[in-house]
Amino acid sequence: MTIENQSFEEQDEITQQAETFHPADDSQNRTVEEPQSDFSEAAEADAPAEKKEKRETPDNSGSLFKNDRKTKEAHPDVTGSVMIFGQEFYVSGWRKAGAKGDFYSLSFRVKDLAAKPTDLI
Repeated sequence: MTIENQSFEEQDEITQQAETFHPADDSQNRTVEEPQSDFSEAAEADAPAEKKEKRETPDNSGSLFKNDRKTKEAHPDVTGSVMIFGQEFYVSGWRKAGAKGDFYSLSFRVKDLAAKPTDLI
C-alpha cells in the first residue's frame, strides 16, 4: 500500500506517530541484553572448589613420584605412599647402580598423623 492509497486518517496517524517519536523515549520501550562476557567461565573456575575427598589407596598398592625437592645426595630420588594390609606407609627410594644394573633401594615408614611433610625429604 502506497501513501496515495492510504486514507487521510491513516496518513494522519502515521504523521502523528512520527512527530511524537523521540529516540530518548525509545529507551523505555526497548530491552537491552547484557553483553555476554568471555570471562564468565573463568570466574566460575576461580570460585573456591569443594574440598575433594581423599582417594583411598587400594590394599597392597601404592604410588611413587620423582622427588623434585632433592637438594642433597642423601635425599631419596623417589617418594610416595603404599597401603599394606590396611596400614599406610611412606616409601622412599634411592636409585643405585649394581653389578646387574640399576635398581631402587626402598625404605618404608608408618604414616603417623604427627608426621610433618618436611620429614619426607
